[in-house]
Amino acid sequence: MVNTGTDYVVFMLLTMTVSFFLNRRWVFAARQARPSGQVARFLITTISASWGIQLALTQFFSSVWPGPGLEAFAVLSGLGIPPMAPGIVTQPAAIKTTAFGLATMASMAWNFILYRTWVFTAAHP
Repeated sequence: MVNTGTDYVVFMLLTMTVSFFLNRRWVFAARQARPSGQVARFLITTISASWGIQLALTQFFSSVWPGPGLEAFAVLSGLGIPPMAPGIVTQPAAIKTTAFGLATMASMAWNFILYRTWVFTAAHP
């Protein structure tokens, strides 16, 4: 349990650090000497997207409004894919995968907009 927790925390820290520096340097070209305010805003934005938007929308599209996932499964069924992998390509899997995909797109848009307008503002006055 401790080993798994340590792996997860180290993985997340490395992922967030790499993401911060790649976004800061190459995507938004922010050149402030001390990025301390940017780090705090980056963490607030990223965590709110991952643990707020991502989780809420995944739940919404899985449970409350599974329509997009049902449509995706209908398309897959029309193409004859579910019989090829009956234990993998199922209606619940299509609903969950579609929900996760839609939530991911929304959280990516949230991140980009806030990174551009609030986190890395020095490059875009």
